[in-house]
Amino acid sequence: MIHSFDHVVIAVQDLEEATARFASLLGRDPSWRGSHPDAGTANTLFRLANCYLELLAPTGNEGPIAARIEQSGEGVLPPCFATDDADSFASRVRAAGLDAAHPT
Repeated sequence: MIHSFDHVVIAVQDLEEATARFASLLGRDPSWRGSHPDAGTANTLFRLANCYLELLAPTGNEGPIAARIEQSGEGVLPPCFATDDADSFASRVRAAGLDAAHPT
């Protein structure tokens, strides 16, 4: 069962520009910046009181985030929840006819 909302991910094309805009909006510097070479992405995290906001950008023209932005543009991706049994929850979500990413 879900016990909390973990974070929201926003797909962006230009990570530097989006980071600057959200830093200004939130009135704080990013909490963390990183990259995921195997996934072809880079990200910026803003830790908030009870969750965090993640900006996620493609580092090239390939990969799921690059494809998502190409197809649908920038925007909020499905929410990320916290649970004590991710596999069971993902199975329940899929049984309900919803899409669920592989638990991490």
